[in-house]
Amino acid sequence: MNEQKLALALGASVMATVQRVLPFGLLVKLAGQQRGIIRERELGWPVENGRFFNTHYTIGQCLDVVVLGRRDDGTYELSQRLAHDDPWRTLASRYRPGQRVKGVVTGIQPYGVFVELELDVTGLLHRSRLPAWAQGDLTELFWPGDQVQVVIESIQVRRRRLQLSLAAAVAQRWQTAVSASPPASSSTPSDFHSPFSDLPLELLLQQTQTFAIGIIEDDPVQRGVLKQWLERVNQRVVAFGCAESALAALEKRPLDLIITDIGLPGMDGLTAMSEMLHRYPHTRGVVMTDWARASEYPTELAQLRAAGVSLLIKPLLPEDLLLILLGLEDKPLSVPEVAKPSLPAAPATLSPQTRLLAQPLQRLAALPGVSKVALFALDKAQRQVSVLAEVGKPRLRLEAVADLVYSPVRDVAEDGAWLRLVDVEQAGSRLRYLRLLLPFGCCLGVPIATEDGAMAYGLFVFGGQAGGLTAVTDDLLHFASETIAALLNQQKLQTQTVEMQRLALLGNLTRALVHEINHQLSPIGFALEELQYQCDALQAALGKPEAGQELVQAGDRLTNLAQGVRNLVKTARLFSHITIQGQSQLLRLDDLVAEAVEMVRDTADRAHVVLQVQPPPQLLFTRAQVAQVQQVLLNLLLNAIQQIASVRPGVGGQVQVWLQMKERQGQQVIAIFVEDDGPGIHRGLWDRIFELGFTRGREDGSGLGLYITRSLAAAMGGRVYVAESYLLWGSTFALELPLTI
Repeated sequence: MNEQKLALALGASVMATVQRVLPFGLLVKLAGQQRGIIRERELGWPVENGRFFNTHYTIGQCLDVVVLGRRDDGTYELSQRLAHDDPWRTLASRYRPGQRVKGVVTGIQPYGVFVELELDVTGLLHRSRLPAWAQGDLTELFWPGDQVQVVIESIQVRRRRLQLSLAAAVAQRWQTAVSASPPASSSTPSDFHSPFSDLPLELLLQQTQTFAIGIIEDDPVQRGVLKQWLERVNQRVVAFGCAESALAALEKRPLDLIITDIGLPGMDGLTAMSEMLHRYPHTRGVVMTDWARASEYPTELAQLRAAGVSLLIKPLLPEDLLLILLGLEDKPLSVPEVAKPSLPAAPATLSPQTRLLAQPLQRLAALPGVSKVALFALDKAQRQVSVLAEVGKPRLRLEAVADLVYSPVRDVAEDGAWLRLVDVEQAGSRLRYLRLLLPFGCCLGVPIATEDGAMAYGLFVFGGQAGGLTAVTDDLLHFASETIAALLNQQKLQTQTVEMQRLALLGNLTRALVHEINHQLSPIGFALEELQYQCDALQAALGKPEAGQELVQAGDRLTNLAQGVRNLVKTARLFSHITIQGQSQLLRLDDLVAEAVEMVRDTADRAHVVLQVQPPPQLLFTRAQVAQVQQVLLNLLLNAIQQIASVRPGVGGQVQVWLQMKERQGQQVIAIFVEDDGPGIHRGLWDRIFELGFTRGREDGSGLGLYITRSLAAAMGGRVYVAESYLLWGSTFALELPLTI
């Protein structure tokens, strides 16, 4: 070979791009469209590294190489290992026996797994060094590219050998984390949801004024208890057994506050509250119900809460009413009419669903002559029109939306009739309500055919000048309407799927609720019987010295009974959040984490899984729907418990949860991490596990949990992802929520 004719000098360092992975090495491309070959032996310093190069290199990967020579056909012989210093020469300065390290699986053999710790440094994880519960076919346990944590057992620099152990690493799993974590019982809902439970009632009463309060409750026992307690705290109370009598009384006597149950004879509580607020807009309203019935009226409750009505979930605690009383004096309420509520202002940020719907509208708005595009929805039952999305200028006059049910918007959406008006001045009074919405010279309307039987949709394109929509053809409108219909059908299906999984989740957690209630009821029954015995003994001992001791004991038992009832109420109310689809509100996230942990604690106990929560160094708040956040947290926690139970049934494991503030793409987000010591996830499945129907081989899995979890997170403007996962070590899932106050 004539070295003087080489375009690239021998020993020159150049950049190469992988074009093909061949059985004997790599075919690469050099500068100037020249080709080269890196043979297996030249890929890395240890001979073992070359054995599994086909799993380590990818097409398009750039490599630093050294020129070894040139073949007769013009192809260069190249070396990657000569482009790097031999890492084994300085290995002892970076690694030592007993050290726990992270690595990537590069090859799998019947006798063990090859793990790369860094470039050109690979060790052997022998199958005998796996945990006892992880014995099986290595090709099923490990995939190339999987991440692992191992302990270095021995280093032989001259022979270029590392002996690794995964069993030793697993033995160190929670040594530092457990000592830094609080006991599992240290974070319970009682720490977060009783702001007044430790304060004397007399002190609280000094902070409250006297108000005129009406109670509507058909159960005489509950009605009497509420009336008696409110009168005890210096309130003027009038009680009613039905809504009709309360409405009649209000005509004669105004009240500051109305507290009503939903389930009433005759007129129900929801209708009564709407009517009262319509007639008496300065009266504050409170609706009471249990979480099961609240889930039956999500729309009605959402409308009342938007109008300023508070919702109390039964059973009630005294501090629930104290919060209402203190709120009355903090800021007097001026409630809008419920019969015809004013529409809220457009949110500052659009939801992901609205952004998707806006995309086809933006394409239409970009056409010549188009000034505005709007998508309308018609509720067939309530005969109400709403705006789902709008693009262009000017902004719609939202106060005119309520009258669109009398406009061509309803004709297009409900009757499926196309509308093409070249000049609105020639349309007469037909468009009077639509013209209140925005000024325009011409418009087009096309129905959106969806599978939603309760709703109808219409797409409208507006032009500023008469005859200005010639660029908007029927084909374009057909394409836009079909695209929007597909998006709406997809959103409807996703909503139904989320609701189905939420109900299934509630069904799974009902056992825990029943268990906890029964567990807490048992001592209350015994204590009541003992209290009755002490009262009889006290009556017999009146006037005797032992009466004082009996009084002390009876008081102690009453205190314990009150605390037992309080705990029972809190247990039952844990389930209220996930059952009620409410509006976005300011949430304290460590509260929700603690509640979610308590809700799955029975499931974890049966699987012998320890749940631990690390409280954040600071209080973390964001604005979101509490039911959505709870559903995501419950899915992540149940997934962690199930994965541990799948590999160590009867043995169990541990799950840790912690929160932290972090930055993502220049924005502050709150991250909730759920870490388990389960089987881990193959690196190639980190994204696939969130796909619909993916079950990771579990026969009892539905393939819905993680799919819905990611969908709910996206709907809140956040995301769920696998933060890290190591085979036979465990996984960490992260839920990120935008910091929105």
